[in-house]
Amino acid sequence: METFKTNPGKSRAPLILVGLVGLAVIAGAVVTSRNGNTNHESVSEHDAAGVEASGAEAPDVASRHRSPGPTRIEIGQSVVAEKQARSKKMDDAKNAVAMRFEQEPADARWSAQMEGTLQALADAPSYKESGVTPTDLRIDCRTTICKVTATHPSYSAAADWAMLYMTSSAGQLPKSFTNTTTSADGTGRVEIYGQAR
Repeated sequence: METFKTNPGKSRAPLILVGLVGLAVIAGAVVTSRNGNTNHESVSEHDAAGVEASGAEAPDVASRHRSPGPTRIEIGQSVVAEKQARSKKMDDAKNAVAMRFEQEPADARWSAQMEGTLQALADAPSYKESGVTPTDLRIDCRTTICKVTATHPSYSAAADWAMLYMTSSAGQLPKSFTNTTTSADGTGRVEIYGQAR
């Protein structure tokens, strides 16, 4: 009967061996999985560091390549230059009209009629009511252009009269150039060149 007894140590050995192998396989898988995660995390950290580094450098690189905008001084200089250019353009146009006036022959009939019309505008009651009547007024018309000069006690009176006269004579002098100045004695002088036809 003893020959048929099983040896408990021998019968359990294969099971233990299979169990150990199984544990080894599981342990290996876990280690591999952990190593994989670690590598993945380290790569991610490296990438993150690279992104942070590139993000930190991006503004510096952009600032090196971006051209700076104009400064306040440059903007101010540009505005002054534009105003000077406009002023020169107006002066050139006024001088051209003045030269044409000097060279233009007089159309006696038309000029007399236009001078009377412009004088009547200057004699309107609104000027006396405003207190800006000129002390001296001269109107000279040629063939297409008229010249009006007016002297006033002060620059402010001359400027006020010029504004009123230009408004009232807009129908007769649709294209005109006005210049108001102060003389050495403090009086104001208005000079108008207007194309009447």
